[in-house]
Order: sequence, then structure tokens, then C-alpha cells
Amino acid sequence: MRIIKSDSLPRLWWLNPWAAAKYLHSAATALKAYADRVDRVLDIQRSLIEEQAAEIGLLKVRIADQNDAIIRGTAITPDATPYRDDTIHE
Repeated sequence: MRIIKSDSLPRLWWLNPWAAAKYLHSAATALKAYADRVDRVLDIQRSLIEEQAAEIGLLKVRIADQNDAIIRGTAITPDATPYRDDTIHE
């Protein structure tokens, strides 16, 4: 991993400008890799948010349908007595 510092040019860099150019190029390449990584993370987060928004929309529709069914009286209401299966013999 390359650590990028703004003031870390080699000493006497003006005597060997190609070394400074090589260092700056490697720093820019490292910075580009970080930017690409951030772009991928943002794409993943964007797709997750879109999926969650779609799921929230679906749940809102289901809640509205359930409310309509309750108002019409066709909703399935759970029985107050617990379920007991008499067909199972221990």
C-alpha cells in the first residue's frame, strides 16, 4: 500500500525530474485505485438502497391490501385458542 503525502518528493528532486515524475505517477495510480474502490462501494450501496425501496413499496401495498380486507371483513383473523393437533400420538 502506498502512502500518499503531498510534501514527500525526494530530496533534490529537480536534479532528477524523472524520479519525481515516477513517484507522482505511482501516487496518482494509487489514488485512482482508491477512487475505483469507492465507486464500487457506492454502486453496491445504491443497489441495496434500490432493493430496500422496492421492498418497502411492496410492504406498503400489502399493508394497504390487509387494511382493505379488514374494512371489508374478509381478513383472516387468528383464533384465540392455541392450535392443538390431536392426530399426533405420543
